[in-house]
Amino acid sequence: MALADFDKVIELDAHYAKAYYFKGLTLNGIKRKQEALENYRKFLQYAKPDDMEIIW
Repeated sequence: MALADFDKVIELDAHYAKAYYFKGLTLNGIKRKQEALENYRKFLQYAKPDDMEIIW
């Protein structure tokens, strides 16, 4: 269900970086490593300086 929620957020705003980050965490948790990596890269692509605090 979480993945569907993140997909919906991304559908509504494809540049919302945090959705990619949390989708990546979810995918990593279910061992879908390559997809997780793709979402982390999207997070970095769209992240604003304030968004970076979530990874620390």
